[in-house]
Amino acid sequence: LMQRSWLYYDWGKYARAEALAREALPINEASVGTESSQYATNIFYLARALRAQGHPDQALELVKRSTAIETRQRGADHYLVAMNRQEMARDLADLGDLAGAVREARAALGILNSNDSGSGRRHAGAVRLVGEMLRRQGDVAGAEPLYREALDEYSARKRK
Repeated sequence: LMQRSWLYYDWGKYARAEALAREALPINEASVGTESSQYATNIFYLARALRAQGHPDQALELVKRSTAIETRQRGADHYLVAMNRQEMARDLADLGDLAGAVREARAALGILNSNDSGSGRRHAGAVRLVGEMLRRQGDVAGAEPLYREALDEYSARKRK
């Protein structure tokens, strides 16, 4: 069910993705428990479907839970914790907490810089997200070099 939910999310059918995720969660809880990384991933995808439908407040609570589980299971410097923190930044920005959004985006970038995930597409995306959050906060001068860095990294990757 969760894989089908992810597909519906990718197709832009967010309400159907949410419904399938909610149906799958009790099954997932019974089979792997609420402290597994698999459960954390599933609530992360439910959160994304909720945010896509305009419910960043509900999404934020799920992403916080997912982040806490992934941190306990994999450690604070794992790339999945960074992905969760990026999603948290988006939710906070949608809720108007731009300072919190910048903080979470920077934390995610810091995680990616601290391990082997600090290069490539993930890194460029994290740099771009910090730039986006700064721009939304009104700091265009701070955002511009980050956008350029992300663009350079994407361009270098295409040349390889």
